[in-house]
Amino acid sequence: MQPFTHADLLALAESVGHDLHESPLVVVLRNEEDPGAWNDYIVGVKPDSFMAVQGTADPGKSVMLHQGTGRWKTHSQGASRIVYGYYPDLWYPSYHHYKTEHPCWRQLYAVPIERYQLEEEEWKSWGENIGSYNLHRAMFNGHARTVGNYGHGCIVVLDRIDHWNLLLYLGYPEHGPKTEADKNLRRSLLMTRLQHHT
Repeated sequence: MQPFTHADLLALAESVGHDLHESPLVVVLRNEEDPGAWNDYIVGVKPDSFMAVQGTADPGKSVMLHQGTGRWKTHSQGASRIVYGYYPDLWYPSYHHYKTEHPCWRQLYAVPIERYQLEEEEWKSWGENIGSYNLHRAMFNGHARTVGNYGHGCIVVLDRIDHWNLLLYLGYPEHGPKTEADKNLRRSLLMTRLQHHT
């Protein structure tokens, strides 16, 4: 059972002044208990309905702990993720790594991020970044047991079918974006803590 209701989501949208009659909102409810687990909710919200899928908004543990080294090599200054907040018109329909077999909502402008610092074992504010913090899927076939290398700070949906259905729910072009004009079709992100709504 999901620990939130449509009324909760409507209240969240209202709290940031997002008009759901103009466009759907993506709400990410982050559970910080285990960054290596698929334990976050990624939710598309409309005035009369919502669609929630399982995923993560955090880098995998292996990415966090192998800073700049090894198979899971990440940024030399630490793994990153988006800071809690409301980001209007953040994403437009595109492809992750520009591969047509990997549709996504792609980041349009820089957002505040934080980086995981190994020595202090904590997240620290790190200014703004446009490092392609997209909304995309994990593996194409099957389910990854842990987030691992699938999460480097993007919003990642565990299941490929759930991901595609969520994209369509949010208004992604059914046959994929074709022109620069598709950048005018944008979706907003609200990132908040799951425990606020349990």
